[in-house]
Amino acid sequence: MLNKLKERNTKVCINTGRSYLHLVEDMQKHKIEVDYYIASSGAEILDSKGQRLYGQEIDHETVDKVLEEIFLNATISYGIGMKNSMQSNFKKDLDVWDMSLITPIDDSVYTISTKLETEEKALLFKHHLESVCNVSAHVNRISVDITAKGISKKTGIEELSAHLSIPKDKITVIGDSLNDISMIRAYNGHAVENALDEVKEISTSVHLDVGAMIEAVML
Repeated sequence: MLNKLKERNTKVCINTGRSYLHLVEDMQKHKIEVDYYIASSGAEILDSKGQRLYGQEIDHETVDKVLEEIFLNATISYGIGMKNSMQSNFKKDLDVWDMSLITPIDDSVYTISTKLETEEKALLFKHHLESVCNVSAHVNRISVDITAKGISKKTGIEELSAHLSIPKDKITVIGDSLNDISMIRAYNGHAVENALDEVKEISTSVHLDVGAMIEAVML
């Protein structure tokens, strides 16, 4: 199906909250090829060869503040997505849950992620974090992905479309969770069948999966 899109000169992009290094491992494992990656909730944009077209890092003082809040609250994991490496841990695997776990960071940080026990707790932590740190926090089920202030999947699309000179009405998006809402609203996007109700309510149409949307809307 992706080949059909490429035959029509359609550019295919993965837009995710995960860091590029985390994402590309899975893409290579499953032999999925796309033209571009919008990673870290819009903070990183790379082409198919991994060449970085855009990056908006979180300053290190803010990184420290965010990590302190993660350890002070009822979180169950943390992940740090950087330009050249990653760090992550799960609380259940550790005897301590504090800043002593963090290896010194001398790399660009694009995203920090954490998980909580429920979606409700994830939403509460998002609002708390945005009130005490100069960041944007994006909720995906029980996960919270944190970026520099003002960064989102929507702004990632704006950056890439400007780079490629693609008009807004030629962009099609699909999503399933709260972190997709801004881009779905901006681009009259679609939802998959297992999406949250809040996402379905604002979507142009709902499809069984991404493949079904491509068949119905793009081919």
